[in-house]
Amino acid sequence: MTFCASCGKEMQDEWNSCPSCGTTKGGVETTVFLAPKIIQQPTLIEILHPPQDGLIIGSYILAAISIIILPICFGPIAIILAAIASSRGDKRGITALIVAIACTIFGMILGVIVMSMLEL
Repeated sequence: MTFCASCGKEMQDEWNSCPSCGTTKGGVETTVFLAPKIIQQPTLIEILHPPQDGLIIGSYILAAISIIILPICFGPIAIILAAIASSRGDKRGITALIVAIACTIFGMILGVIVMSMLEL
């Protein structure tokens, strides 16, 4: 695609003169130039999340407490804290989530065993 240097109107490549002002391509006073091509490159934006140390440490502490005391209460809280840390981009959150689930299950099993021993 070319444009007339005299009037700036668009010209097709096979035309010898401008349909708007009549200036010829080969004329001394007229220069035909190509329109610049604008290419927009996609840019990658990396979102950095701050580490979720408080959530992960809290999850580990509550998971350890859920083994001994009230796993039905402390276990789900530990799981929720680990899930939040994981959803915010901290890769350690998945490990904390696995530990919280395992400690909760272990605490519940341990509670059932202790309660069955107390009934004897």
